[in-house]
Amino acid sequence: MNERTNTTVTPILERSDDSIREALSEQSPATKAACLWLKQYAAENGLGLKGLAEQTGISQGSLSPLFNGKYLGDYDAIAARIEHFRTNIEKSAIFGGCRQFVKTKIATSLWKVFERTRYNRRIQIIQSPEQLGKSRAAREYSRESGTGRTALVTLKPAGTSNGFGVFLRDLADAVGIEGRPRSVIELRLRIKNALAACDLVIIDEAHQIEGWSDKAVRAFLDYLRIELHADGERGIILVATNSDVMSLIQSFRKRNRYNVGQLLGRMCNEILNLYPDEIPKSDVRLLIRRYYEPSDDVVIMLAKITAQDRLGHFGLLDDILSRAWSEAMIAERKLTDTLVKKTAKSTMAELADRQKLYEE
Repeated sequence: MNERTNTTVTPILERSDDSIREALSEQSPATKAACLWLKQYAAENGLGLKGLAEQTGISQGSLSPLFNGKYLGDYDAIAARIEHFRTNIEKSAIFGGCRQFVKTKIATSLWKVFERTRYNRRIQIIQSPEQLGKSRAAREYSRESGTGRTALVTLKPAGTSNGFGVFLRDLADAVGIEGRPRSVIELRLRIKNALAACDLVIIDEAHQIEGWSDKAVRAFLDYLRIELHADGERGIILVATNSDVMSLIQSFRKRNRYNVGQLLGRMCNEILNLYPDEIPKSDVRLLIRRYYEPSDDVVIMLAKITAQDRLGHFGLLDDILSRAWSEAMIAERKLTDTLVKKTAKSTMAELADRQKLYEE
């Protein structure tokens, strides 16, 4: 009994593997393995719980009871988050700086919008085609802005679940709420309290509401206006892909005679739309330079490919570079313009063949 009690006050770097196994004796092998790896990672990098929280995105309020065996939430779910972090660490070791975040002009402009919305405390819509870096920019901004100041939530497709209920669950995770309160009212109260220090909420994949039930959409819009925005308590960013959020809201209004006036009154007048043909060549060059120093010809060629409609944009660019880089690494040679051009040509040919398949 005394040993278990001492475990709760022992810093993570001083814990033995056996004490962690004992604290997690009732949990799955996967959970034990994830926690033991995280403890080893902390030891190798000289990190306490605060440092681990900053790197993993899992709050100290969750990590501390997790290692004590007193976590009130889903152990398997938090173990999966640790494994995701571990996978990213391993990818980083393999790819070096090739996958690191680059603060492109597009990312910089988005960060300025995030910061402006934090201060004007309005509801701002950002929308664009897929793979223009909105989600990555939002994740990096959220991480850089400091613990508690920014909450980032990604809306999920409805499926068989209540879209709004899943959103509340994910928001609770984003603000570091431990465990699951018994009632929705208690959950909402705890989220409200946790948001006290938060002055910006970014909601990614906002277009997912199109597949939600009208009941879930109504609950989401009401919550957005009354409890999240809360008459200017914090700014809200709605990020959508291949969709017009205002059209979705207007369509919902017509179907349900929903009064959107109060919601619209809190929104910024200007919706920020990003278009592929606005991608600066300098951004393309920056992204290529994660892999190697390109010639102007390669930058121009890949810039044209990146700007094409419905082909993935930055995602397609990264796919081409990743393929070429992998081939160079396997052959134990440097990445060159010739290899990148060859890979780009073959990739575009594959995409053309795939398009023919859909058209036939």
